[in-house]
Amino acid sequence: MNKKRFIPLLIPLITLLLSEVFLLYPRLFFVCLSLGALVIFLGVKSLGQKNKEEFWPFFSLIPIIIFLSFSLYSALIFSQTLIQLFFITAFVINFYYFKIIYYYLFKDKEEQKNQLRPFFTFAGFFSIFCLYSSIYLLPLFINISPFLLALSPIVVVYFLFFQGIYFYSNSFKESWLIVTINTLILLQISLILSYFPLSSHILGFIVALGYYLLLTISILNFKNKISRQTLKWPLVLVIVSVSVLLLTARWF
Repeated sequence: MNKKRFIPLLIPLITLLLSEVFLLYPRLFFVCLSLGALVIFLGVKSLGQKNKEEFWPFFSLIPIIIFLSFSLYSALIFSQTLIQLFFITAFVINFYYFKIIYYYLFKDKEEQKNQLRPFFTFAGFFSIFCLYSSIYLLPLFINISPFLLALSPIVVVYFLFFQGIYFYSNSFKESWLIVTINTLILLQISLILSYFPLSSHILGFIVALGYYLLLTISILNFKNKISRQTLKWPLVLVIVSVSVLLLTARWF
């Protein structure tokens, strides 16, 4: 019996239980986050260490970012319903990811690669939302400038952009410049938004939309499909979403 086929369910389940533990015992917050990141790392290691074609630690970072960003955001909001919703969402996303990775490392790579491509965009969007919503919330709890906080996740943002285009570019050398430019642009957007008197959730969502648009343009560039037609709907989606948010938001 192949025991590794239980890993895609077991690892997300353990991280879900750790999330519930720090919710009940807030003093264990950093302990639970550290244990969760370690469990995810070891889970990916057990799946990928025998695969000589892939650098398996690379595939451990996205589920760790998902777990940490969702946990941080959940720790800063007050609605128990929303907290449980984010816990379950993180569980589902990581379960789906581990399931894809399991088949990617052991079976049909090309088929799973087609599933990983949109997954990285989806996971990156929600991770950016949780991360920046948390960053814009933190000044309510600690005495630090939102401007400085907006600069703090530069390494995470860089990695999310890089992983988003990982299966579209031929090499790191080919993609590092675009990833760097995208990271700097998103950081500038987040810094500008830190001065807006809007809800942290709305600001986080706008930053996530900026991430989605920049990543989409980069992917189209690597696929040599940049045109007015291919850019039309992503631009419309982002512009309409931001407009609705700004027009319906409560300014304070």
